[in-house]
Parts: sequence; structure tokens; C-alpha cells
Amino acid sequence: QMNERRHKANEMRQKDRQDEAQRLKKIQDDLNKERDLRMKARQSQLAEERNFFQEKQAKQMEDKRSNFEQRTRDKEVIAMNIKREEAKEEQYRRYYQQKDQEQ
Repeated sequence: QMNERRHKANEMRQKDRQDEAQRLKKIQDDLNKERDLRMKARQSQLAEERNFFQEKQAKQMEDKRSNFEQRTRDKEVIAMNIKREEAKEEQYRRYYQQKDQEQ
């Protein structure tokens, strides 16, 4: 009877140890899952930030290119206007030169 009680007590302690080990394993698994979720969320956040900055940088480059092209077009228009004005001035000069020669 004494042996039986000792045996029963040993079984109970062993069962308690197994239950405690399972409880600790579950806690560890939950912590690992939580850590993995945080890591995935962080990686996702970093990817979003990287995409945002890449898009922002691409837009800045496009804006610079567009501004450069616009300045180039503006310069071309100014150059054409100057040539047009010079041509008019040349026409007037010839016209008045011809008028002076006729007189």
C-alpha cells in the first residue's frame, strides 16, 4: 500500500512536470508566433517605406527632367522670338535703306 501511494505520488509529480512542460512549450510557441508576426509587420512596413521613397525619388527625377525640358523649350521659344525680331529689324533697315536710296 505504501509503495502504491509512492508510485501514485510519483505519477502525479511526473504528470505535473509534463503539464508544466507543455504549458511552457505553448507559451514559447505563442511568443515565437508573436515575434514572427512582428518581424513580418516590420518587414512589410520597411518595404512600404522603401517603395514610398523610391516613388518619391522617381517623381523628383521626373519633375527635374520635366522642368529641364520646359526650360529648354522656353529657351528655344526665346531664341526663335529673338531671331524673328532680328529679321523684322533687318526688314525695316532694308526698307528704310531702300527709301533713302530712292530719295
